[in-house]
Amino acid sequence: MAFQRQTDSPDRVKPLAFLGGTHNNHEQVADDQPLPELARNSLSFFLFYGGLAEDPTRWSLRRIARQSRSMKKKLRYWDWRQHLSGTKTGGLRSTVRALALLGAGLWFALTGYTAPDGLDGTGRRLDPATFRPDRVLVRYKSNVTAPMCADFQERHQLKRRHRYPGLPNCEALDLPPGASVQAMLDLFRTSDLVEAAEPDYWVQPFLTPNDPDYTNGTQWNLHNTGQDRGRSDADIDAPEAWSLLHDAPEVIVAVIDSGIRTTHEDLEANLWVNPGETGFDRFGKDKATNRVDDDGNGYVDDVHGIDTILNTGDPNDPDGHGTHVAGIIGAAGNNRIGVAGVAWKVKLMACRFLEDRVGGSISDAIACIDYARANGAKVINASWGNQNYSLFLESAIRRCRDQGIVIVAAAGNEAVDNDSVPSYPASLDLDNVISVTSTTRTDSFSSAANFGLASVDLAAPGETIYSTYNRSDNSYAFLTGTSMAVPHVAGAMALVKARFPFETHVQSISRILATTDRLQVLTGKCVSGGRLNLAAALRTPVVADFIADRVSGSPPLTVAFTNRSFGNRVKFAWDFGDGSTGTAETDPRHLYDREGTFQVALVVTDAEGNQSRRDLSILVASNYTQQSEPFVWTDPSAMTALTLSDDGVSPPQPLPFDFIYYGRRYSELYVGANGLIGFLPFGLDTPYNSDLPNPSAPNAIVCPWWDDLNPAAGGEIRIGTTGVAPRRSVVVSWIQVPPRGRLFYAFTFQVELQEGTGEIIFRYLNVQPGRSRGAGRTAAVGIENATGQVASRFAYGGSTLLQNNQAIRWVPPVLGGLLVKPSGPLDFAGDAPGPFTPENRTLTLKNTSDQRLNWAITGNASWMSLSSQRGRLDPGLESVVTASMAPAAATLSAGDYSTTLEFTNLETGNGNTSLPVTLRVHGNGAVLEVTPPTTLSASGFVGGPFNPSSGVYQLINSGGVPLNWIADADEDWIAVDPPSGSLAAGEQTKVTITLTEKAGTLPDGTYATRAIFRNALDGLGITDREILLTIISPAAHLTIAPSNGVAITGALPGVNGSLQARIVLSNPTDVSLEWHAISSELWVSLDPGDGRLEPGTTVPVTVNINENASLLEPGRHVSQVSFSSTGNAATAPLEVTLTLEHSLILSAELVDASTGTLHLKLQGEPFSEIWIERSSDMIQWEPVQSVVIPALGTALIQDSVPAGSNTRFYRAVPLGLSR
Repeated sequence: MAFQRQTDSPDRVKPLAFLGGTHNNHEQVADDQPLPELARNSLSFFLFYGGLAEDPTRWSLRRIARQSRSMKKKLRYWDWRQHLSGTKTGGLRSTVRALALLGAGLWFALTGYTAPDGLDGTGRRLDPATFRPDRVLVRYKSNVTAPMCADFQERHQLKRRHRYPGLPNCEALDLPPGASVQAMLDLFRTSDLVEAAEPDYWVQPFLTPNDPDYTNGTQWNLHNTGQDRGRSDADIDAPEAWSLLHDAPEVIVAVIDSGIRTTHEDLEANLWVNPGETGFDRFGKDKATNRVDDDGNGYVDDVHGIDTILNTGDPNDPDGHGTHVAGIIGAAGNNRIGVAGVAWKVKLMACRFLEDRVGGSISDAIACIDYARANGAKVINASWGNQNYSLFLESAIRRCRDQGIVIVAAAGNEAVDNDSVPSYPASLDLDNVISVTSTTRTDSFSSAANFGLASVDLAAPGETIYSTYNRSDNSYAFLTGTSMAVPHVAGAMALVKARFPFETHVQSISRILATTDRLQVLTGKCVSGGRLNLAAALRTPVVADFIADRVSGSPPLTVAFTNRSFGNRVKFAWDFGDGSTGTAETDPRHLYDREGTFQVALVVTDAEGNQSRRDLSILVASNYTQQSEPFVWTDPSAMTALTLSDDGVSPPQPLPFDFIYYGRRYSELYVGANGLIGFLPFGLDTPYNSDLPNPSAPNAIVCPWWDDLNPAAGGEIRIGTTGVAPRRSVVVSWIQVPPRGRLFYAFTFQVELQEGTGEIIFRYLNVQPGRSRGAGRTAAVGIENATGQVASRFAYGGSTLLQNNQAIRWVPPVLGGLLVKPSGPLDFAGDAPGPFTPENRTLTLKNTSDQRLNWAITGNASWMSLSSQRGRLDPGLESVVTASMAPAAATLSAGDYSTTLEFTNLETGNGNTSLPVTLRVHGNGAVLEVTPPTTLSASGFVGGPFNPSSGVYQLINSGGVPLNWIADADEDWIAVDPPSGSLAAGEQTKVTITLTEKAGTLPDGTYATRAIFRNALDGLGITDREILLTIISPAAHLTIAPSNGVAITGALPGVNGSLQARIVLSNPTDVSLEWHAISSELWVSLDPGDGRLEPGTTVPVTVNINENASLLEPGRHVSQVSFSSTGNAATAPLEVTLTLEHSLILSAELVDASTGTLHLKLQGEPFSEIWIERSSDMIQWEPVQSVVIPALGTALIQDSVPAGSNTRFYRAVPLGLSR
């Protein structure tokens, strides 16, 4: 399996070296053990898996990623004349799988149609390297019946590969031999049965190469003290977290990957067990091994998960990637062997769809996701992905979202910005998806890891991570990549769900993001700007969380924030990133009057001083304005012609001057065949346009006519410069360029970039207004900045039609307008009939533009007075307006009143904003208020302890007179302290709700009651709070010693039941269990074969090799002994290994006295060479002859017996032991 250089091009090599990740296997192998012949002959095989090559500069990950990144240029097709084995036996499938890793990124979502004419579902040209050549994904229309589907498949020789119960009408179909994916998609496009179809894209594990010389390391990722040149505390604070919680025994984490080695010493105790495949069937056979689909889910004996590549119930891992990931999540902790997982106890569900690191397909991944969803998974680990958007994959993950399942996904290892180059599923815009990038042992950002301020959520350790591996049951290895970062977060999510079982998936994700360790190197790299901190996520009783109604726009920009924090919150601190702060619990509004990226932070503090923080970036960028322009065509005939293919993109074209575009300076541009230019090279070959703005590539674009055009079919594109400095212009013209598939008409238009002013002009000479695609009916016309979050659009899809001899000028923004401070709400309060506080609020209005403006304020209420409602401001000047209570406020009864003041710039509208105003009028009586308004939820095992064990509520007298209050509950498993008290007007106090000892006596179940708070004075403000307690019964657990199996050796013939071994069964829990054992082979029997184990007791069991073993051939035989028990305490099967050897038997048959000949019979292992020796005293032996035992196992030997001989002895000795 050697790598081969290209024979026809010495500077090109097969781009496989970045697949997989190197590993230093710490297996129990002696240092002086010679390399096996297989390994020596397969050295290139190991190098392939390690991602190494003899020339590191050629195999640079970044170089390969740059060459393969489809958003930058078309995929370079490599000459695959020799495959990994060095022959042509690899086949098209191997070629396509390998090429898949250089696949094209896709940018626009499939929206219910089948891609036409050689395009995929996002409008890109189909690239055979990025998908399976033998399978497609199809969604039938809702009115299509099963017989119609069957008939359709039979007529076209299609075979159903997967049907997804969670995705109605969706199937994966295997194509007939020789059929092309393109041809089948064209067929589906014309079929009345099909609603959507797409290729079955390859994905690959996100794993990057290690430094091959690195041979040492430990679990620094969990606890870093600075070992191996690391940085102290550059870890996830696991020991601190484990003091709070280290087990999540009821949480199922699905490892959708290359499978898991289910017999690994550090994983088998934590494997999920399918309850539908445990116990015994009606014939008394163990469901786990009876070769029957007992639970009817389509997979036979899927005890621990499934393999969707082979459609079996055996998810064992031939690769190692999935086993390594599983160990990071949940290798058994505190068991004196191997490593510890993030969660010491957890249920690991194994779902295999990745094959030998070559990758896997979307169809198989969806089958795994659907299986995990249907079988109770709460967390899915997805350490894989690609740049191809799949409608079907998103639909499957949306179904998981409906059940609160969290998908933890890898950001990728191409060192690219996922905001511009998405990686799926990590970049899916769903609130149950967490995207994870990677850090090192020094808290540095991993050099190959992807990033994204808007699309990547957080980081976790991902370099040189030591975990379980698949080479043997006690194998471990170092691997690197965002693949390794993801399981840290998946394990953390399992513990969060165990500790806070009533939080929604959104709250669980918010908890993890709000408690990261902020790192400077992650600023701008991910949403949270931090690395996972497990201890903080488990410890924090309060979580800061908020959202914004917009995260980008042009100044002045007013952003409304919604506070979604939860827990016992008492204090709020807002930092709006521009020097302004706030302390409002309510939802603040903030105005940004200048350009920039502003990091907004909310810090929430509870009564005990615990804090939580949440960050969000706001992008403020000025926008262009559109103006009509007299039409004056610039003649391009003497300018430079660009030869572009269909969907082609020019090389970078140097600009004669720096062009300022959306505040950024550019010195070159790229021209796209499809009617657009760009200042960045990504995605310009995309034929199908999108509305503007769109964060997906292409970005930093100027689009006079973005549509699917084809200059290769006719017409030309020219670029040139006019004028002299400092008033030059660059002009790009599309001359008589037809739309794709329409050769009988064409368009002529141009774009001009002006030096100095930075203005842009679109000119349209011939737009074919009478044609179906003329006048811009299918085009996007406008401009967009580099982030894809700010744009100025003239038309999209014909929303405004273009005309012949039309020109549009785009003018850069002049920053300035009406600025109003403060931007937050105005709050007044007091007892009726007043006075109210504050007495007044001062508002400052400022003209930040370079032109005079007139302003006006509307929306004033009768109970409020403004010192001025209209005015004029010269550039740079300010005006003050005072807001106070009007006399009408004294007539208001108790209650809350509100209005909204609208501030208007009467000249340009720039800076128009609004301010909410509230007035709270208290009555003369006493009013009891209770905060927070949340339920107290606790949980734990039978007998306790429970978490949390108590909750604190704040009682406030918001009335005008003192009050007495009473607090009580109607269940004896909670206590209220203090139960009563008094409050002066405006005074507040704390009441603690505590779970009593009675809670520890309750059986398992969910209990609910209410704590009631009463105003004993006049009853105003009586309220209650719900108290929930969930008690879980601990499951029984059966253990076997030794757990790694027993080995017995015997000889043939003569196996008569004397061979045996002993094992010990234990019940370490406090729950009784009944157990039963059964062997897969008749030659093994157990004594006893079943029984009952009380808590904390053990029982010895004898494993007997019975007489049935005498029927076996010599050699090694294996039987699986399966144990099942009550309480779902079944364990992994015990392996019994029996090695049988031939006995050597020599016997005398007869003595022929007439000839003096002794006839001997020798029985033994066929083809073995034996010496026959004789002696008269059993001291001195002499050879008779050498014998090779024939195939039937019996040889006949003759020896002459001299006359007068008395006693003679014979013996048989294997060759090498005689004399």
